[in-house]
Amino acid sequence: MAVIREVDGERTIVYHDLRSSDIFQSPYYYLQQNDIVYVEPNRTKAAQSRINQNNTVGVWTSVISVLTSIVTLILVAK
Repeated sequence: MAVIREVDGERTIVYHDLRSSDIFQSPYYYLQQNDIVYVEPNRTKAAQSRINQNNTVGVWTSVISVLTSIVTLILVAK
């Protein structure tokens, strides 16, 4: 995790390990106005997110199946 803070026109970036207890002693532990907190995405979660976005094939298959079922029911009911 990174905290980006601008003090007197100078931007500083401080990296912290959230698993370490040292973060509680840091002057950046308490956020100030206009601080920016950046957390790098987990590579596994990012890959899964991309996979989930590509599920349109499943949606279209479901739509076609439902439409086929409706047409079949209409034709059989005649």
